[in-house]
Amino acid sequence: LLEAISVGLPVVVSDVPSNLEWIQDGYNGRVYQRRNHSELSAAVIDLLSSPDKMKEMGNINIEIAKEKICINKNFNQLLATYERLLR
Repeated sequence: LLEAISVGLPVVVSDVPSNLEWIQDGYNGRVYQRRNHSELSAAVIDLLSSPDKMKEMGNINIEIAKEKICINKNFNQLLATYERLLR
């Protein structure tokens, strides 16, 4: 997910809470209810049929990535977690 938004792709994600931290339905991607295949296909078709919407969502995602993704901060948090687990 983070790789996709950082390169400016609109995304279609399930309503898993961790996805909802990054994606707002209709704003920077589409969200579908887990295990609802018809909702998933409708979300994909909606995006694919709207190139302007896809571009706009992709641009929003690049800005979100610039704001929220920090390799140094995230790596240090991950490293601290590993060190804590190893103790």
